[in-house]
Amino acid sequence: MHVVSETLTKLMPTGVKDRIRATIGDYFRFNHTLTSGVSIIVRRPADFSTYSELFVNGFYDKGIHDAIKGSSSEINLLDLGSNVGYFAHRFADILFGHYPDDASKKALKITMVEGTKPVADESLFRMENNRKKFGQYEVIH
Repeated sequence: MHVVSETLTKLMPTGVKDRIRATIGDYFRFNHTLTSGVSIIVRRPADFSTYSELFVNGFYDKGIHDAIKGSSSEINLLDLGSNVGYFAHRFADILFGHYPDDASKKALKITMVEGTKPVADESLFRMENNRKKFGQYEVIH
């Protein structure tokens, strides 16, 4: 059966595959609240790949820790090419999970810039899902 699905997937136009994945993601998305209180939504295979890079492999963890430790009373996070917002989510996860005292004393302002309108809309949806946790945020298309 797996061979059949692989063959069909290879023959299918990319636009059709994308629409099918989006529809499946709407019905079978993975929602999880991390111990920091940040809520994560994984809808598509690409989301899972990015989620794994940031949350499992910790690609940016050292830089995030250094930024939090070196910050003043306000943290201004600028995420260029923000995709669906996982970097901002990881930043908030580390801030609230590892530095709760700093999180309560330092204002967090997040600005995300995304060039693809549907992806920017998805980012905004995910940020709204964490509205109480993130404080001030803006998604710019």
